[in-house]
Amino acid sequence: MKLFYSAEAIVAPHGAGLANLVFSQSGAQVLAITTPYRLSGYHCFYALAHYRPQHSRALLATPVT
Repeated sequence: MKLFYSAEAIVAPHGAGLANLVFSQSGAQVLAITTPYRLSGYHCFYALAHYRPQHSRALLATPVT
């Protein structure tokens, strides 16, 4: 909680750890690393960032098979 609260920028892979966005300050920069497979449907972490309000972006990574 303390790390997210004091962070000006957050870079993390898409996953449950991004639920900690609720502890971050308004105006924080958020970059979620994700794959094209996770872009369809509801984006819960984007919604969290939107309502804080934070600046959220996604970085598309190529899955390794």
